[in-house]
This record gives sequence, C-alpha cells and structure tokens, in this order.
Amino acid sequence: MNKKLILLPIVAMMLVGCGSKKKDPEPTPEPTPTPEVENTVKKAYEAAKALEDKAESAEAYTFKGTIVAINGRSFSVQDRGYAMYVYNYAAIDDTFAVGKEVEVNATLQNYSGTFETKTINSAVIKGDGQMPAAVQVTTKAELDALNQNVLVSVAKWTSSAAITGYSSSSSKNIKGNVGAETGEDLYVTASFDKFGFSEDKGAIVNSVLAGDALSLANCVVLQYKGALQFGVWGSSTVAKLA
Repeated sequence: MNKKLILLPIVAMMLVGCGSKKKDPEPTPEPTPTPEVENTVKKAYEAAKALEDKAESAEAYTFKGTIVAINGRSFSVQDRGYAMYVYNYAAIDDTFAVGKEVEVNATLQNYSGTFETKTINSAVIKGDGQMPAAVQVTTKAELDALNQNVLVSVAKWTSSAAITGYSSSSSKNIKGNVGAETGEDLYVTASFDKFGFSEDKGAIVNSVLAGDALSLANCVVLQYKGALQFGVWGSSTVAKLA
C-alpha cells in the first residue's frame, strides 16, 4: 500500500480545520464624547448674583445666547435655563430681534436684586439662535423655582387693580394673583410696558379692571427689591380670559 496516499487525506483534513478557526472579534472602540459647550450666560448670571447690591463687576464678561424678549433698548439673553438682562443698549437696531443669537461683552451688576449688565462694551448679532420654549407657569411656587430673566408663559394672572392710564413711554406695575389660589403671598407684580406693543395689545391692557384675568405669553421672570414680578413687554402676548 502506498503510504503517501493514506497520509494525503489526513493532511487535507488538518488544513481544512486550521482554515475554519474563527478569529476573536475586534473590540468595539469607545465613542469619543462630545465636549459640552460652556454656558457663558450661566457664568455671567452667577457672577452677577454674587455681587453686592449696586456693585459693578471688576471685569467684563462675554456671554452668548438667544434673545428671548425685548423691552425697548433692553433685552433678555437666554441659554439652557439661565438668562441675563442686557439693560439699555444704546446701539440697538432692527437686527436685534427675538430668536437671534447675540454675543455681549459687558460688566455686570446686581441692581436691587435684578441681574443685569452695567457697562456694555459690545453686542453683536451672530445669526439665528435656538429659541427655547417658554416655561409654562400655573402657580407662584413654579415662578419662585425659576432663574431670573428666563422666558415664561403664565396661564392665568388676575389683576388686583385697573391697568388703565399709563403712557406709551412708561410701564405700569400692577399686583395680581397667579393661578386659581388666593392670598397675599401669591401676588406677583406684572410690569406692563408698551414698548413695541401693537395697537390691539395696548387696547387689551388698557381695558383691564380689577379682577380681570389675563393669559400672558413670552414674559420674563424678574426680581426687584425682593419682590417677584414678570415683564410683559412688546414681544409678549396678552389675551383677556373669559
């Protein structure tokens, strides 16, 4: 018998066995985490909050966010739940609009509890921003839990006095009750300002009497001298409830 003929099938089987051995799978690489973009509005907000009353920050801060409300020459800039009030920017023009991204460089102050800019060095529109949805508020406790200057919509605010008689260049602060509950501790002052108000909105506001209920959309939360209030500005929407 030819020994070579006997060995050939055995060698062939060994070769087949070697070729069929599976390799261990390569390990899945860990995904590279996306670095979080710094919230410069939060940084400025916390710096202003730490200041003594009426004190101006020693340095200027640069912060960038979306304009969420405009009040004459002033506006609120918001990013991820934090907002700064840019007060009385003399160089404001028509390019400054709700929904635009703006970068501001300014010193800061804590003005009687309001966190805002003091000396504005520059404010530059960068394009379209990311407009946040207004926080829907139904109680004063919900307002208390929010940071200042952020965008809110109030489902029901009941005036405690008539709002008639304020001029087109000034605001009218009126106490009112938020939500369906009653009680002095639930009163929240609304600062109605006619800067930019359309004629129909102005007519609604000027017709409000004590006890009338309004829905107020796209306002901002404010603190002034320890009192909670919200700004109802030209970029807000006002409707009288039945």
